[in-house]
Amino acid sequence: MADKLGIEDSRVTWHTATIRHKTYHYMKADPDNEPLATIILLHGFPDLAFGWRYQIPCLQSHGYQIIAPDMLGFGLTSAPCQPSSYALRSVAEDIRDLANVVAKDKKIILSGHDWGGAVVWRTALWFPDLVQGIFSVGTPFIPPSRIYRSLDDVPQGE
Repeated sequence: MADKLGIEDSRVTWHTATIRHKTYHYMKADPDNEPLATIILLHGFPDLAFGWRYQIPCLQSHGYQIIAPDMLGFGLTSAPCQPSSYALRSVAEDIRDLANVVAKDKKIILSGHDWGGAVVWRTALWFPDLVQGIFSVGTPFIPPSRIYRSLDDVPQGE
């Protein structure tokens, strides 16, 4: 049977960081020795950082430091009322700043699933000096559109 984290697993610690006036709650798992790199795991919708409970022990056992935040609006992370806080650019900037806090300005490996995958792609696109590598589960790369379409312009179902 695959190893997985338990609810109060001693292999991880929980932390918070204030990032751009928002509180991010995140799980941290350190390897036994100096980490090969830091991997930040971004969950999708609807999920929590704990959704990575099967992957964290495996990656940790291979020598990686793992950071898994509850994404904006989930778990104990802030849930701002302003829709603009949830825009890909804004969340990517948050992840950039969180990475600088937890990885001490070293390059990181980013991974995401679903909505977290979209954030991974954009973070890597906008902040390439931050990212050593990426992997995305179930989220293809979709380049930013050059044309803005308001919701009023989106066809409505009948």
